[in-house]
Amino acid sequence: MLRFVFLLIVIFSGASLTARALGGSQPPGSELVGFTSGCEGLPQPCWYGVVPGITTVDEANRLWAIQGYTESADGLGTLIYWKTGNLCSRLWVGRSDNIVMRIGMPLCNDIRLGYVAMQFDNAFHIVTQSGVTLLEGQVALAMGAGTSQCIDFNPFGRVAQIWMSAESEVRNSRPNLPLWRGYQPFNHYQRDYHLNCIPFRFQGGY
Repeated sequence: MLRFVFLLIVIFSGASLTARALGGSQPPGSELVGFTSGCEGLPQPCWYGVVPGITTVDEANRLWAIQGYTESADGLGTLIYWKTGNLCSRLWVGRSDNIVMRIGMPLCNDIRLGYVAMQFDNAFHIVTQSGVTLLEGQVALAMGAGTSQCIDFNPFGRVAQIWMSAESEVRNSRPNLPLWRGYQPFNHYQRDYHLNCIPFRFQGGY
């Protein structure tokens, strides 16, 4: 009986520490609030009310201006938005005609895979050379290098970039990449699917 009680204490203590560590790795007022603020009743992915494939560029300008974003450039069809010129607040926005089709952003703080996945009900899809996708590929996460200088496919692996795409942009794309098979070392995916280790490298000092 004492052994059983001790085992329960160990199990619950470990779960508590894991949850605390994952929660503690997030910045105050998480960078990911844009997935929920203004997105009530809208399909994901959504960023402050802007849904790729649905929202017009004009409407995105209006919604993001409320959040402090300003448009700074338009090069080769890619719009760039900033909050007060902060590198960590960048949004790269691809458009088709006047519709937002793709949104990308860097994550400069210590934001972990398990926490980001929770925003999308852990709807993992496929494994890529540099990360994972969720929601049938509409959300792509570029992972930073772990201690082995390869991707950390565990709940504490660091997310370096997030890309959100319209459903029409990802349909039938990347058909030969492996389906998500759960949190396990990347070398298991390498062994089974012959992937290379190409972790995301930060550029520009952020």
